[in-house]
Amino acid sequence: MTEPAHSWSDRLLLFPVRRPALTLLAALLLLAAAVGSASTLDFNPRLEAMLPSDAPSTTALRQLTNDFRLLDQALLLVEHPRGSAAVTSDEEESTAQLLAFAERFERQVRADAEASRLVEAIEFRAPKEMRRFIEEVAVPSAIWYLNDSALGELLGRLTLESMRDQMVRNEELIATASPAASELSKQILRDPLRLHEIIAPALASMRPALRTWRDGDAYLSPDGGALLIRVEAAGSPTDMAFTKQLMGALRRAAEVAAPGELIVHYGGGYAIAEASEKGIRGDMIGSVTGSIILLQLLYLFAYRRFSSFALIISPVAWGVVIAFGIYALFFGSVSPVSAGIGAMLAGMGDDFSIHYLSHFESCRRRGLSIEQSADLRQGFGMSLAHACGTSMVGFLAIGLSMVPALREFALLGALGLGGALVGTVTVLPAILALLDRRRTSTDRASLRFVPVMIERFQNSGRAWRTGAILFAAAAVVLIVRWNSAPWFGTEVHAMHPQPNEPLKTQHRVAKRFGVSPETMFIHLQASTPADLIAVASQVQARMNQPDLRDGIAGSIGPATFLPDAARRADRQLQLHRASSRPTLDAAANFRSALLDSSFHPAAFAKYEEYLSGILKPSPPPGLLALAKYPAVARLVLPASTSATASPPFQALVTLHLRSTPRDTIERDQLVDAVRASIADVNGATLTGLSVIGREMEHVVRRELPRMSLVALAVVLIWVMLIFRRPVDVLIAMAPAAAAGLFMLAALRLAGDGLTMVNMAAIPILFGIAIDNGIFLVGAVPRAGAPDHAAVASHLAERCHAISVSTLTTILAFGALVFASVPALASLGLALTAGMIGCWLASVFLVIPLLVRRVAAASAAPDDRESAC
Repeated sequence: MTEPAHSWSDRLLLFPVRRPALTLLAALLLLAAAVGSASTLDFNPRLEAMLPSDAPSTTALRQLTNDFRLLDQALLLVEHPRGSAAVTSDEEESTAQLLAFAERFERQVRADAEASRLVEAIEFRAPKEMRRFIEEVAVPSAIWYLNDSALGELLGRLTLESMRDQMVRNEELIATASPAASELSKQILRDPLRLHEIIAPALASMRPALRTWRDGDAYLSPDGGALLIRVEAAGSPTDMAFTKQLMGALRRAAEVAAPGELIVHYGGGYAIAEASEKGIRGDMIGSVTGSIILLQLLYLFAYRRFSSFALIISPVAWGVVIAFGIYALFFGSVSPVSAGIGAMLAGMGDDFSIHYLSHFESCRRRGLSIEQSADLRQGFGMSLAHACGTSMVGFLAIGLSMVPALREFALLGALGLGGALVGTVTVLPAILALLDRRRTSTDRASLRFVPVMIERFQNSGRAWRTGAILFAAAAVVLIVRWNSAPWFGTEVHAMHPQPNEPLKTQHRVAKRFGVSPETMFIHLQASTPADLIAVASQVQARMNQPDLRDGIAGSIGPATFLPDAARRADRQLQLHRASSRPTLDAAANFRSALLDSSFHPAAFAKYEEYLSGILKPSPPPGLLALAKYPAVARLVLPASTSATASPPFQALVTLHLRSTPRDTIERDQLVDAVRASIADVNGATLTGLSVIGREMEHVVRRELPRMSLVALAVVLIWVMLIFRRPVDVLIAMAPAAAAGLFMLAALRLAGDGLTMVNMAAIPILFGIAIDNGIFLVGAVPRAGAPDHAAVASHLAERCHAISVSTLTTILAFGALVFASVPALASLGLALTAGMIGCWLASVFLVIPLLVRRVAAASAAPDDRESAC
């Protein structure tokens, strides 16, 4: 009999069955509000959400992506079909076709009202501003760019003897009357002293890193078979509405431009974001839809009626939506890691409603009233609360992570489980009270194999050994595969759906143009523009060290375009000494050399004017001079021109790798070498995907033990407070131990390493798997002689519930195994394998041990009487 409810908590617990219509009305109102709130959530594909927030490289990468707009670019790789005759027979014709398409494409974008609004710049040649910068800034200030050796060579050419010798050679070259004489004459008029031979190497690093056809300014591949088109857009790739508009406009423009046999591949930040959103959205729809279908089939098999699915899922769905609504009130977006959380929570949260429904029907079959059956003030209510608490502990342990996406994942998981529990004790009792189903399902409530299995466990003393054998098998797999693959995975691209055409395009571009798809960056900060240039010069010099040349093919930074202002005083002193020497009056020496030659002095008037100031140049160019050429400045300076107006001043150094590191060892060696080279340079921070991969591995190594130990310790303490007796605690912990063992064995078999995402499975499994142990051990009285038949009935009831609930969890997690995002698929594999181990340990180890204990306790009084 249920005791009368006197306290406010008692009345609150029984309110749903006493006022079911009012309860459901309030639940619907809350649901409507939560739906409205959850609909405001945006998809956030920002990479930094997956990065450790306490790492300097993460902060640097965040600043680079935000301030320098590294990702705000779309790439079109236009190729002739592989083996096309146009490429092999006539490179001129091939390149002409590619360039003609690019010009048509640009015209079409400019003519389209929507596309022209979205696109800021289209580039398929080296920017004209680059040539202008070299001609208008670098060449007139060339004296500042030369090293001491080159300066000495230049001064040597400014002597009268050297000039006379050079003019004689010029006369001899023109006198040969060769077919190239006309071109030679033009070159001699432009630079009769051939000073470009000294200056050009100092300015050579300003050329684009891409290897191009005949070293031209068009972005044509060296074989002439492909063209790269860069599109600068006005919005951010994280704005999915803008990204979809932009990519749609670019595809329409490409189609109208009639590529013919040419193949157009799309890459860059916008294409990657579009593919990620599409893939993840498909994963969400597929996982949720698949889970619903599979759960319906499972419930139909387990309960033999169609209404069971609605009964079990309704409170869970209500709780999950409420959780997302609450989350949306405080946070505006969700990351890819949380994309599969809906299916997971459906599989985890319905455990509560399954156990509740099983308990409710068992009570109804025993003749109790609806109010008595729904009463949670007995031991079952505490088991339900404990199960929810231990499951939430797993998520809250993940909340200790320094990775924002994992904290978000943990918060959503904890809110979802809490919402599912609230829905189970409010919405489900109200529905059951309204339906008043009484005893219509007495003979159909249990899976048929469960009573038979329980009876076998009672009559067989060897049944528990099955669980031990399963444990041993998983342990053997783990030992055999211990060193078969790296334990820690660090592939950042695992967060992108696969297959991924935009990422493939990135690799195609790298292969066609002779660059590595991997790039590192050095973020620079300083308090003044002069200090920033000095820091950039230090970094550039360190990147040219011999021990880095095998890994770093080249670098582009402020020091590529601007001379080191820190050397200004020394260079001015050198120039002052040189200009004070009578023999180095460059203009006078040149006039004398001209008079001694056959050349007409008037033809070289501008060149003589240039020589008159070569040893008295203007001050070296700085950031403001570079900012006047936006196409050049955006390579090394923040996108906003205001970023150069006030401290801290920022800049970017891009490191082009010679090749993609073959493995993590080679990657770590290169990262360590670059870091060591700039360790004493204040304001320089190394970052990039390779660097972040290393940071992620360190985070996994650091946080995995901490998160696992916290979850294990809290769950262990919780279970000890519940059961107190060590033997009960050990039995209750067995499913969690099996879950961890099976999870690790599955990851080793699949060759997956522990990553930022799948390591979340460990604390989650601790929290979920222990629920089975709590429910099963809680079915056995801990005081007095147990009623063997009653305990067997309770175990059969609980076995049915944990079998259905574990299978639903497996189905939900299993849906993630087929996700297009490798990280989510690995998480699904880890959780699925863990839950399989959990169920096997529960059924083949925990229940047999409990049955043996009950049988021994029941037989003890008879044994004592016979002994008397």
